[in-house]
Amino acid sequence: MKYQIPGWEVNPATILTFKRYNKTIEKMKKCEPNLSLLQENGRMAVNRMRVVNGSAEHEHIRTHLDGIPASEIEKKLCVRSPWHLAMTSFYDYPQSADPDESRFLGEIVFHVDVEHGLHPCPVCGNLCKVKEYEVRKYYHTRTLDCKTAIIAKVPKLYCPADGYPQLRVPWARARSSYTLFFERAVITELLEERTVNSVSRMLGTTNSIVGTIVEYRIGVTLQRMDLSHVHTIYIDESSWKVGHKYVTLVYDQCRRLIFACEGKDSGTVTLLKDWLILHNGDPEKITNVSCDMGLAYPKGVRLNFPNAVITYDKFHVIKLVTEAFNEVLDRQNQEDRNIKWFRKRAFHSRSLSETDEKRLNTITDDYREIGHNYRLLMVISKIYDYGDKQMADFYFDLWYEDVGRYGAPEMKRAADSLMNRKEDILRWYDSRINNGIVEGMNTQFKLLIRRARGFTNVNHLIAMSYLLFSQLPLFYDSQELMCLNVEPSESEASS
Repeated sequence: MKYQIPGWEVNPATILTFKRYNKTIEKMKKCEPNLSLLQENGRMAVNRMRVVNGSAEHEHIRTHLDGIPASEIEKKLCVRSPWHLAMTSFYDYPQSADPDESRFLGEIVFHVDVEHGLHPCPVCGNLCKVKEYEVRKYYHTRTLDCKTAIIAKVPKLYCPADGYPQLRVPWARARSSYTLFFERAVITELLEERTVNSVSRMLGTTNSIVGTIVEYRIGVTLQRMDLSHVHTIYIDESSWKVGHKYVTLVYDQCRRLIFACEGKDSGTVTLLKDWLILHNGDPEKITNVSCDMGLAYPKGVRLNFPNAVITYDKFHVIKLVTEAFNEVLDRQNQEDRNIKWFRKRAFHSRSLSETDEKRLNTITDDYREIGHNYRLLMVISKIYDYGDKQMADFYFDLWYEDVGRYGAPEMKRAADSLMNRKEDILRWYDSRINNGIVEGMNTQFKLLIRRARGFTNVNHLIAMSYLLFSQLPLFYDSQELMCLNVEPSESEASS
């Protein structure tokens, strides 16, 4: 005996449990309240339109949709044999107080059915019988300022070799509730430097869905990344969330992001090595590494890249001494007007007026401790301005001796740290690499964090980083390209 649902025939023998059968019925009713109007016998020659909440307010939408042939709609939706359009429904939205919902005029639903008979297995290609059907809803890009969706009965096949695969629909990727056009719209809008919140509102979805779509597309693309050319890498971290939440970013000599992961310990360098090997890279080809002066990254580099030499980034060298000098200033009387002025203007000496320069010199003469340590800071900041490495080495030793004589305890600790790393610091004169590239990209990463405030998942943020900074062509397989009706280009590659 068959349970007859108007428009949909479901054999109880194909339903695993009665509970699941009831869920199927409820899902079908939710998608289409009046199932009797979905009764179709064969392919329709023209599109048949129905109105759920009939009002004259959006008559132009209903009239427009009612006059479009089914074949034209199928072409736009990438609905092709054995699939066909059964009917189009338009739902008027009730008045909503939510501004994100009120910007949509309603919802257009395209009901799609599949031809009866045998279908090819998506795994092996053999013709198989249909075991059961699953009603699925796929969200599409806006049509006439209305939310748009496709509802389809998707067959689950019985294949003796591959079990029970589900027939793949041409308008969406496997296990996705969004059409390829929708996913492409998400990527396009994000590349236009829109925020995640604005994209989700524009397309009528959530920030989490936007992140999931980006993560999938980037994941497929990264499988085809080739790192065989990499010989120089730049490593740095950037905070993405309050509470010591960091992301390690690695760039190659072409300023492309090649690796990103959560954390900033030496283990991230080990993950980088595995990532290189996975993508045709060779750890032994890495000859130059630029990183900060922390202990984690140099330790990881020495363990995983035997032929690499480390060049400490000059930005972090100057930063270490600057932080020590700020500690000296913190010990001074913070209510002193001269101290307040000096703290604000001392680090902008290049833009000081003649009057301000005189006042700065007066302060450094009157406050001996500040004056001595400020001059030591200025000397080390010019360590990269000498003509050659030998001269820089000579003046570095003189500076270290002066710090020992006149420097404050904070400056002495910083100088000791630099002296222990002198060889790697002055290696800049040989390699001429620094993290200026990374620092510039980190600025872009900070802007990305602002754009991606809707992301609470660090993996989604990392996927966005790859999308914007890796310069990789997005990968679409041949069936996806056929659906999107585009040719492989610089931003797309076919298998």
